[in-house]
Amino acid sequence: AGEKSPLDQARQSFEKSKKSLKSDLKKCTAFVKKIKSGSYHTPTELNSPNNPIRTLNLTRYVEEVAAALTEPQTKVKQSDIPGMVMLCVEMHRRYETFAKALVPTLLAGVSGGRG
Repeated sequence: AGEKSPLDQARQSFEKSKKSLKSDLKKCTAFVKKIKSGSYHTPTELNSPNNPIRTLNLTRYVEEVAAALTEPQTKVKQSDIPGMVMLCVEMHRRYETFAKALVPTLLAGVSGGRG
């Protein structure tokens, strides 16, 4: 009963490696702005070891990333969806607060209200 789930294991591993990631304000805000502008990475790009999701410490930007994904400034193309989903998976895998930031806005969008 004491075994950790794969998600817990991934988060624990991320917490250990987080100190080695860049917390550079300029790079983190550029990453968030890119998402807000509707420029999404493909799943292949997100899996790249040099992708910002793997090199940046986005702890302070979790809510901004969630908001950028749920309220894009441009129309989302069908070809963007796999990258958006993969970004959600990667953010959720790393940041425990991501789902809490994302889900209410998604539900509000589905029900027609605003989050």
